[in-house]
Parts: sequence; C-alpha cells; structure tokens
Amino acid sequence: MRRSKGIWLGKSERRGMMAVGVTFMALWALRFLPKSEQGLKPMEEIRKPVPAQSNWSATTTEMERYPRANRFSTVSLQPFPFNPNTISADSLLQMGLPKPVVEKWIKARSRGFVFRKPEDLQRFSILSPSFRAQLLPHVVLPNSIERIRQKWQAPPRPVVMVEINQADSLELQGLPGIGPALAHRLVSYRDRLGGFYHPQQLLEVYGIDSSLLQKILPHIQIDPQKIQTRSWNTISAEELKLFPYLTNKEAQIIVQYRKVHGPFASMEAVRKIKGIRSDIPEKLTPYLHFEL
Repeated sequence: MRRSKGIWLGKSERRGMMAVGVTFMALWALRFLPKSEQGLKPMEEIRKPVPAQSNWSATTTEMERYPRANRFSTVSLQPFPFNPNTISADSLLQMGLPKPVVEKWIKARSRGFVFRKPEDLQRFSILSPSFRAQLLPHVVLPNSIERIRQKWQAPPRPVVMVEINQADSLELQGLPGIGPALAHRLVSYRDRLGGFYHPQQLLEVYGIDSSLLQKILPHIQIDPQKIQTRSWNTISAEELKLFPYLTNKEAQIIVQYRKVHGPFASMEAVRKIKGIRSDIPEKLTPYLHFEL
C-alpha cells in the first residue's frame, strides 16, 4: 500500500475519535436544558403552559408599578389647604414634599399645566399615588377656570365724558382704546394745532383710526371756545411752522407776502397768495383772525 505524506490513522482509530467527539457534543448540549433540584425536568412539565398574569395583578406592589415616582412613597406629608396653581415652592417644601418633586411641580406649571378641578391632581404624573392621596383632600380651587381668569383680570377703567381741548394725558387715558403713548401724541398734536374744532381732526393723530374714533365719540366733547387763536397780521413764520397743516416753505411765503402787500383784511386776500396749497386758508380759519 502506498502511503501519503502526513499522519495515517487506522480504521479503529478513526472510530474512536468520532465517539469522543459525539460524547463531547452531548455533554455541551446538556448545559442548555432546564434543571430541577432532582435533575432534568420531565418533558411534560417543560411543555406545561405558564398561566398568564396581569401586569397590574394584586401581587404587584406600588413600588414595582411606579419605581421612579415612588422613591419617596414612605414620606409622610403635613399638608394644609392650598391652591396647586399658585402655591410657592417654599410652601410645597414646607408640606414635606421632596425637593426633586417640588422642582418638577413648578416646572410643569411654568409650561402650562393648569389644575381646573381638584381631581386633576390624579393626572399629575410627577406625584406618586401616596402623595396624591395625602394632598387631594387639601386642594382648594375656584369652581371653574373662568373664576381664576376673572380674579386676575384687571378691573375695567371707568369711562367719563372728556372735553378734548382741556383734558390732560391722564384724563385721556380714561377713553376706550387710549393708552399712555397715544394720549401723549394726542396732547402734543393738539398743542401744535391750538385745539380741535371737529371730531374728524382726531384722525390726524397717528394711532387713531375710524374704528377707534367711533369708540371714543360717545365719551368726548369739543368746545370750540377753547381753541387758541392768533392774528394773520402778527403771527411769525416760526409760529406758523408749528401748524401741522403748513410746510416751512409755506410759512415763509405767507409772512413774506404780508410784508410786501401789507396786513390781510379778509380771507380773499389770503387766497391770493401764490405758492401755498388751496385748502390751507380754510384749514387755518378756526385758528387765525384778521385783527391787528
């Protein structure tokens, strides 16, 4: 017989090695079979169905259900009547709540969590059932969220009749829709003008539109006798420039025309001035007279 290079095994030797391999594999597989105190379990016991159990069975403890929320479940609180929407962090700590729970309470409230009824404490997940049971009897809330809104809503400002040409900025703020900034602009415009002679002039004030004018009309009075008047023949260019209806150039033209042609005797003489807009004489009529 011709032998190849390397180790040569006989037939009986090969059978012995195979038997050793099978024995090793069997011993290795035994590690994965279920065991009992007395050895391997019968196959019937292994195949026996395991009875289904509820996740919320009676044997499940509260700590097992709420492992995080119940870290402090053994803490005994000292609650007192409180409003969960307004109570401070110091008061929560005073009742005995742990600091981590108090911090989460304040944070949840700042993000918009609102207690509308005492039972809402039951859906406040940062509290364990033990804490909820201790706190719930002491929750004091208004009957509805509407009462909370009414409590914190600023009372309506009383509205009185205002004489528009004499009122100061504080009195003007009593009108509906008029705040401090708008009242200040209204007074400033009125002083430049010399007073209002018609309600429609209020639309010339920046911030007053037709809808706001309709709101304040029932609450204002305009007395034309309160308007400050001056003379066409003595007013200076600097004073004319204060009128919101005139440009600086138009004020200079009026004074220059008066110097050349003499005092104005009537509105017809004013209308002869060239270089000013045609509607200027009528706009200035309530504020300028022809006396010397």
